[in-house]
Amino acid sequence: MAQGGENLTGRILFLLVLGVVLLLPVIWNAGAIELTGIDSNYVVRVYGLPTADQKGYDGFYALKLKELIEKTASPSRNPIVILYQHICYNAVTDGYDIVFWLEPNQPGSPGRSYGCYLSGKTLFLRVEYDGWNRVLSVPFEKAKIETALQHLPAEETP
Repeated sequence: MAQGGENLTGRILFLLVLGVVLLLPVIWNAGAIELTGIDSNYVVRVYGLPTADQKGYDGFYALKLKELIEKTASPSRNPIVILYQHICYNAVTDGYDIVFWLEPNQPGSPGRSYGCYLSGKTLFLRVEYDGWNRVLSVPFEKAKIETALQHLPAEETP
């Protein structure tokens, strides 16, 4: 009878430890999503394309993407996705649907840079420097980012 009690206690302890291990990344990843410091002096740089096709966009587009991310993204609540994204990002930085950075226009300028690695509806947000990387759930995919980066047609004169 004592053997059965020890098995039950061991299982409960294992499940408790597993629950804590899975809950910690979710707690660590929680919080408000703020891309502080982004203003019209920031640019958007899209990476991962052949070098000749890499593009940069001015502050208008940086503000547009900042607003899109801050208003629609939420911290991921899936501990497996959070751990996977952190492990994969640190090991392999390719294979994402689109990679773009929101960063100061002048290299070496004070201010944070935000690396955005979009895979499906998961956005890995890298905050440089001294920031804390986040895994976000977003209601959009690559096409929405590409649409947001399209140049607006010139206004027609009457």
